[in-house]
Amino acid sequence: IIDEVQKILLALENLLQETYDIQSIIDLIDKALVGEENRVQQRILESIRFECLYLIEQFQSGKSRKNILDSLDNLHQYFSELEVEDFDELVRYFTAEGDYWLEVTETSQKKIQISSTKSGRTLLSSLLPESCQVLGVSATLEISQRVSLADLLGYPEAKFVKIESRGKQEQEVVMVKDFPLVTETSLEVYAREVAALLVEIQAFQQPILVLFTAKDMLLAVSDLLTVSHLAQYKNGDVHQLKKRFEKGEQQILLGAASFWEGVDFSSHPFVIQVVPRLPFQNPQEPLTKKINQELNQEGKNAFYDYQLPMAIIRLKQALGRSMR
Repeated sequence: IIDEVQKILLALENLLQETYDIQSIIDLIDKALVGEENRVQQRILESIRFECLYLIEQFQSGKSRKNILDSLDNLHQYFSELEVEDFDELVRYFTAEGDYWLEVTETSQKKIQISSTKSGRTLLSSLLPESCQVLGVSATLEISQRVSLADLLGYPEAKFVKIESRGKQEQEVVMVKDFPLVTETSLEVYAREVAALLVEIQAFQQPILVLFTAKDMLLAVSDLLTVSHLAQYKNGDVHQLKKRFEKGEQQILLGAASFWEGVDFSSHPFVIQVVPRLPFQNPQEPLTKKINQELNQEGKNAFYDYQLPMAIIRLKQALGRSMR
């Protein structure tokens, strides 16, 4: 029995991913250079070290994505020629087929990492014996008429049992029709509009939860907001922010990531939720990229059959959990 079975998709993808801290690679190279006598291998180690430093510089400066991809390709070539002791795992990692990207940890040290994922997906059905009966429980089993979670997990013949639920009472959805289009507006201008709207909404004297899809937009709004508030990435982790918000320390909470999965605020019978942008999945994320490719190969429309329905489901989840 698997509760919240939709989370299994990401868990299976994480099994295919590996991550290395770039600074740790540089430290290992510095140590190896001290005792390496082969001049050719020395040059290769020095080239790898240069590329690692270059990646850090390019990532921190936010420069061309192409420069980063070119540097990752160079690392693939250098590691394929490396024959130095204690580098077997790194050689295997950098010469394997797959997608590579850079990311930064959300810890105080902000380490820059190289992450990779293998080609293709691992299906849940391939990990369990055929005799094993699986019961998946979720509010999002049926994604669209042509795609379901069962399909994506490798169980296309699965049977569905639907339990009808009563609609939420005393909820109202309001759309701001004269708001600028996010796709045609700069981040700075859009953040300014969101901040101004929050100041207006504050007049209702109710707790306000603002759900963002991107960290940069959240922080930009936080910097422009003229009233006191709590902001993820600035004022603590999700648990701390939830606790402080429930205590009534601030009227406004800016959140992202796990806040979309639904957070219960037991001390607040009513919460105003503001959604500046629909929660579409990043098409460059490894899992989304793989699923889109699979659906297109099957003759399905990845946007209408998967991305759009998933955004709607995620929005419903977020709106439905603030009041129970």
